[in-house]
Amino acid sequence: MINRFFKYFLIFISLVSTAFAQDIANAEVEPANNKNSAISLFIGDNAPHLSASKWLKGKPIQGYQRGHVYVLEFWATWCAPCRAAMPHLSKLAREFRREATFIGVDVMEPANVTEDQIRRFVDSMGSKLDYSVVMDKDNSINAAFIHAAGQQSFGIPRTIVIDNYGKLAWMGEPADLAKVLPYIIDRQWDLKKELERNAWNRYIDSLDLEVQFGLQNFRKGSINANDQPDSALAYVESAIAKTPALRYRISTAYGKFSALLKTDQKKALEYGYELFNYTDSIRNPGYEAVIEVMADTQTTKITNTTLYKLAAVCYEKKINRLPYPEVQLTAKMYSSLAYYYWKSGEPEKAINSQKKAVALGKSKNRIKPTELEKLEESLVLYEAND
Repeated sequence: MINRFFKYFLIFISLVSTAFAQDIANAEVEPANNKNSAISLFIGDNAPHLSASKWLKGKPIQGYQRGHVYVLEFWATWCAPCRAAMPHLSKLAREFRREATFIGVDVMEPANVTEDQIRRFVDSMGSKLDYSVVMDKDNSINAAFIHAAGQQSFGIPRTIVIDNYGKLAWMGEPADLAKVLPYIIDRQWDLKKELERNAWNRYIDSLDLEVQFGLQNFRKGSINANDQPDSALAYVESAIAKTPALRYRISTAYGKFSALLKTDQKKALEYGYELFNYTDSIRNPGYEAVIEVMADTQTTKITNTTLYKLAAVCYEKKINRLPYPEVQLTAKMYSSLAYYYWKSGEPEKAINSQKKAVALGKSKNRIKPTELEKLEESLVLYEAND
């Protein structure tokens, strides 16, 4: 049996933390008025019964068959990353069709979305949604799994895996599922270790949130506009000294890199490349801190132009690691990449990136004509000064 200490530890963390660091790239989130409650469902617990009022596709399951794995994918028709994940999940569902049952759980639909509309959406996806689908009309599945496990702050898409023994085995991003599912199917998944990992991450997230709140004492306005960068840096360094695992957490990294830009840009560059090389997961990549801070440098004079090259390679890495580029990649991303290459003295890369921005802006037809015009003007500028 898994040590109950970790479960009590998680309950404590869920009570003292009011929110957790929110991913900005891949998920849609629930309304802000949904507060986190104490966690009651943990890794290693028996999975709740899958009660459902309406199965839209596939054969309804009455219970968890011993020796069989179940993958629950929480999604909604309005969620673009959810739709983008479906072909990937369908491929896994076909690959492991004998060992695992995949179930898409439709949640968080607006009140005006009807069952018929959801059914038509499911039918329209065809083989791209090649697994069972259930509509969580009364929110019972969402409450029993997502809310009970404290996963609502991550938004959707969200994946939960139930192992061969009916135990909750894993919770995470659908893009990460392929890395863990074979171990769970082969009974090589360590539930105790996964529970410990979840407890530790939640604890570190709560400390990172404290750093975020603490940094407000040194800021005025935007994330990069602190009036007391030396004090902000000392505060962050003190937090990292007490808990080294904070060094690459998103709010702590924001604060440290931002303060270093104002105090020592050589050290900012060194730390920035540390962040660039650190990749914990899709939801906590270190390079995001560099991207966000460099995007807001109006109040900071960049004297070390190599920082622009750092921003460029961070943006390049972000683009290359998008799990669902067909819905996540935007013209603005390529335009920002072009700007940083231009500022770092690499006009050819700037021009190529800006061309991609213009092409994407035209093909997706999701930007205003005035925005497309600005993209084209930037391209003309880069080409004229090459």
